[in-house]
Amino acid sequence: QFLAVMSLLLLAVQIPCMTEHNKHNGLDYWNQYSSDWTEKEKQACNTCLGNHDGDRGAYGFEIPRYGEYCHEHDMAHCGDYPSEALAGDWCCRRWCYVSPECPIAQRALQHGDGKDPKKSLPFNYWACDDDREKVLNCPWTGHLEWTVPPLDKLPDEQKLIPSHWPYFGSITPGFAGPRRHSGLFVVYLQLVALCVFLVGVALQKERIRYTDTKVDKNTTHPNDYAITVWGLPKTATEEINIAKFFRDNAVKDQQVDIVKVVICWDLTEYADIDAEMKREIKTLRNLVYKQGFKQDHPQVKSTIAKLNRFKELINSTGPQTAAKMRSTGIAIVIFRNQEDHRKCLDRWSGFWPNWSNCERHPYWGNFCRGEALPKFPNSDGRPIWALRVQRSSNPADVNWVDLGRNWKERLKGVIINGVIMLVLVCLAILLVYLLQLLQDKLKEEAKDEAGRTTVSIRSGMSALPAVIVSIINMGLVFSSKKLSEREYHPTKTHEAASTAVKMTTALVTNTSLVLFLLNMQSTTWYTSGGLVVDLFWMLAINVLMPPFVAALDLPTKLKRFVRYIKKVPQRITEVDRSSGEGMLKFWEPSEFYSARRYASALQTFICCAVYQPLMPQALIAAFIGICLQYIIDKYMLLRVHKRPPILEGPGLAHVSLQTCRFFVCLGLPVSTTIFLWPSFNEGNGFWTSIILGGFGIGFVSYILSDAVQSLVSCTCSGLRRAKVEVSGDASDIDYYSAQHFWPASMKYHKAHVLYKELPESLNPENLD
Repeated sequence: QFLAVMSLLLLAVQIPCMTEHNKHNGLDYWNQYSSDWTEKEKQACNTCLGNHDGDRGAYGFEIPRYGEYCHEHDMAHCGDYPSEALAGDWCCRRWCYVSPECPIAQRALQHGDGKDPKKSLPFNYWACDDDREKVLNCPWTGHLEWTVPPLDKLPDEQKLIPSHWPYFGSITPGFAGPRRHSGLFVVYLQLVALCVFLVGVALQKERIRYTDTKVDKNTTHPNDYAITVWGLPKTATEEINIAKFFRDNAVKDQQVDIVKVVICWDLTEYADIDAEMKREIKTLRNLVYKQGFKQDHPQVKSTIAKLNRFKELINSTGPQTAAKMRSTGIAIVIFRNQEDHRKCLDRWSGFWPNWSNCERHPYWGNFCRGEALPKFPNSDGRPIWALRVQRSSNPADVNWVDLGRNWKERLKGVIINGVIMLVLVCLAILLVYLLQLLQDKLKEEAKDEAGRTTVSIRSGMSALPAVIVSIINMGLVFSSKKLSEREYHPTKTHEAASTAVKMTTALVTNTSLVLFLLNMQSTTWYTSGGLVVDLFWMLAINVLMPPFVAALDLPTKLKRFVRYIKKVPQRITEVDRSSGEGMLKFWEPSEFYSARRYASALQTFICCAVYQPLMPQALIAAFIGICLQYIIDKYMLLRVHKRPPILEGPGLAHVSLQTCRFFVCLGLPVSTTIFLWPSFNEGNGFWTSIILGGFGIGFVSYILSDAVQSLVSCTCSGLRRAKVEVSGDASDIDYYSAQHFWPASMKYHKAHVLYKELPESLNPENLD
């Protein structure tokens, strides 16, 4: 919804830009312009001489100040000109005499002595902006060679896009012609679009926070009682010591009730123990069932003794036992009351607690630090260990195996996967480039005897890279998911967010950057095989295809196919109960993959937002594509896919919003510079406006904290920051009562990989 609304708002900002572009009529000049012109030649083409050197008119007509300044000098007399004048649209166009040093200056027979065109003054239409209404309503038609090269004499690859459907060249900056925009109004509007986007992002963050608080208001989840503690010593393996510390120090000058402490054990050691246990169990089965050894056999006794030692080691992680395994320095502390939980977070979380181990100042709040927070004691009772506290994720969301990984392991995984992802994106770009070469070759082979290519073939060739890019994007999405699974993430939400960032980066790079790399020369952007045409087809295919591919629900159809091939319905009645339950997966609906849907929506919006300076109408495609995806995704989520296995919080939405802000804040000033610069006069403050405006706004948006941006945006827009208090009914429910509403998988001491292996006597499901 946010991206759809932002598309409409940005489109509203672009409407004056499109109107400004439409006032000109210089699209044809891209076939004459050369970026190799010298400054003197550019000046000569853009400056009227201001005199007519005795030429008072054409064909014997005396016209005041003929050719001295920009005007439709021939319009009032074209109807009276002789037939050899070949009256056409040039009659309604503005022109003036220019210096002969202009490379595209032309001479005409009717100027000068009427006999030798070489003796006439050079003139140029480039120096003047046409009156768009007069040109469109011109009573004379036809095109003469002294204006621009006629379209029927241009090569196919140099033919310009039409000013109407489907590419609407009249509302692109190319319609002004090269170096013909004089004011900075369009540039300033791009800066306004960036500001509108940043305000929208800040308001959306506030909306996410409000929605999360509202959802949390009258519902009770396990993380309403639990905090995650970081920074404990790895020797802190006694639950009672950690519980005692937080009972006395969680809330200042008050003791609180602690229900349970779940220690996050070093599961790398448990993984080795688990592998050893599986090998010993396999050995025991081989000895007893295959070789027929009895239980009093020495090898059988030795194997059973090893298994008992492993079980004893696992059972040592239970409460009130001397743990023999290592801790990761992380623990989850569960409070009895929500009120104590909130007071603890208020005291132990925030800027000052995280950065200086101090409380917030009781009067100045976050502007000044307060007293030092208590430190966890060592074995001698001396306070040494500074702790970091945050609200826990729900049990089903925690990656227990990866939770204790240190920052070096996490960083190593991110770097390795980032390099792999970069290589894959580069290979994708190279593949698209090779396909572009193939496209050019096929165009050459498709030309007829006259050396021309039909419109249908040209359109098909332009759509070919877009189709290939869409297929490559599917491969990048699959690679992003697999690479994220190899990284170490504390929660499944973090893993999904990492996947969404990788997918978005890969999709945006492979969709938008590839187009620009294949069409870097500005003089070809508005041709029939140029950037605007390629962008049109790229958006048409990559915006519409992903939602419909998601609607096909290919994983479920694949399960049906496998179910049919393996004849599962017949086999399920012939096997035992446990094997039959394993076959039920072939009837299970597929899972709704949120990271992929976020990445697809972000790809659509970011590509259209970045290319809006070149093609403002791309925002219409963004709105249509995002609305279409929203409708299809909502239907699939509610009617087709199975219920998500975990409760998704606001984490994925926050990360996706940050990713969107990064690409747009960086991409929009860059794209404004690249795509508008060829259409603007040099030396009119263009660079100053972009550098101080666009890049300055983007930089400030990065250095300001989210809290400051939300506060400023809400204040400027007249909105009040939303505040939702926790319901009194919900806060009255203590953990001992609430635990009976949750399954075992939603309880920390039963969801932990190691704790759930403990017997019920050591780790009961319901605590008292």
